[in-house]
Amino acid sequence: MKNTLNILRIVALVAVVGLFAFSCSIDNDPGGVGHIWIPPAIILPDSDTVTITLHPNQTGVSSIEVEVTPGEPYEFPARPNSFPVPTGKVFGGWLLHPSDNVIRLPGQSYSPSEDTLWLANWVDPTPTTVQFRNDDDSIIESRNTTVGTEIQLAFHTGFVSSVNSAYRLLGWLERGNPEAEVLPAGTNNFLVYKENIIMDAVWEGLRTITFNPNGVLSGGTTIGIPQQAMAGTNLTLDGRNDAARTGFRFLGWSTNSANTNPDFLDGSLYPVTQDITLFAIWAPTLRVRFNTNYPTGSTPSFDLPDDISASMNISIELPDESDFDPSDVPTGMALAGWNISLDNQGNPNGRAFIPGEEFIVTQNNVILHAIWSPFTIDVIGSDPTRTVTITRPVAAAPTGVINIPPTINTWAVTEIGEEAFDALSGITGVRLPTGLLHIRLNAFRGTGLASVSIPAGVTVAGTATDETMGSPDKQDSFLIVYPIGGAGLYSWQAVAVDTWTRIGAHPPQP
Repeated sequence: MKNTLNILRIVALVAVVGLFAFSCSIDNDPGGVGHIWIPPAIILPDSDTVTITLHPNQTGVSSIEVEVTPGEPYEFPARPNSFPVPTGKVFGGWLLHPSDNVIRLPGQSYSPSEDTLWLANWVDPTPTTVQFRNDDDSIIESRNTTVGTEIQLAFHTGFVSSVNSAYRLLGWLERGNPEAEVLPAGTNNFLVYKENIIMDAVWEGLRTITFNPNGVLSGGTTIGIPQQAMAGTNLTLDGRNDAARTGFRFLGWSTNSANTNPDFLDGSLYPVTQDITLFAIWAPTLRVRFNTNYPTGSTPSFDLPDDISASMNISIELPDESDFDPSDVPTGMALAGWNISLDNQGNPNGRAFIPGEEFIVTQNNVILHAIWSPFTIDVIGSDPTRTVTITRPVAAAPTGVINIPPTINTWAVTEIGEEAFDALSGITGVRLPTGLLHIRLNAFRGTGLASVSIPAGVTVAGTATDETMGSPDKQDSFLIVYPIGGAGLYSWQAVAVDTWTRIGAHPPQP
């Protein structure tokens, strides 16, 4: 593109020069026909410069534009006289727009690659301190000053490097400012542009690893201080501190701010060869929330268990009942699982998950709803053909009629487990779902049942003297089962195709 523009400039210049020469030759010719009009020169865009605009950050004042060569350093000026100071404010350097954390102070340089806009940074003249710290983080000097004033940086007097007393002080580096440059000791006119600035000593013989947050950090969190080590050694990276970004998860560090995968983890060894800036690498977090969903149909609550933040396609373990405070578990209920969706009545109608199983996060703001059951259950099979076995009521001594639901957490209830209701003498009736397939051994032994309706097609476990509620062959007229109460055995008579009624006691079998 640049070559094309240069060619166009040359063509335009040749054309203008030719027309000018032609005009002059006519003017000098007594027999000429008169002047030839030369149009104004066409100004082609100059791709060899970029514009730095200094904006007063106030109305009624003109900006200043400076043309510079891309890649060449531009030194920022002090406050221009044409930029009046707003009432109650002081000048605090130049703020890159639209960024809110890239600041250049007077005397600092910037090498632009494109047009940029810098706003005059007006700040409050707040009393503050500037601390000068050594490479062991000890305070060398703490100087009281005011934001907006210029100070002279500390000289190298009375202190040495904690690593090697023979090192020479190169200067000072502002902590926490990824755009900062090492300033020589004794530098005049350092502008205190904000509160509580810390300047770290930089020693010759050491290499400095500076940490760049690579994004706007959450309020109150900070990136780690620069680390220093001898070239040729391995340094344990300790740069994250408590840095956090809303909606992101910290992954590690890279020498390239655009990378999505880190080159180094925080806490890993870094081979020191030169001064370098390491950029924090962040991955967007996807929020997974948990609705306790109790009582059913109530306003959703998301405080139990805590939300989980994960990255796309990361597998997380779903909470189980042990993750709940016992006081928050509904009385007489057990956590049967989680469901991705509820109907208008608060009942599960989406994909179901088992507590403690792995869940792959594929989208943001997933809500999983806790599903509670009055029975403990075993979930059989794999998704999407899972079924449920009832293993025991949650209540210690249930009474009256027990209703076995056809589904729990959208899984079909197909089985009453072995000894599921054994010795629960307070049960006087039971309603079984039509989808039931199996009643296991001694499922209702020792209950107060007088009769039970068994759906057609249900298989009943046991032998003629060790039955659950009948036998696999429902055509028999009399069946022997364990007693509902006391010693001895009872007979059961088929009074309908799928109904069995106790008709009397029999002596115990040997």
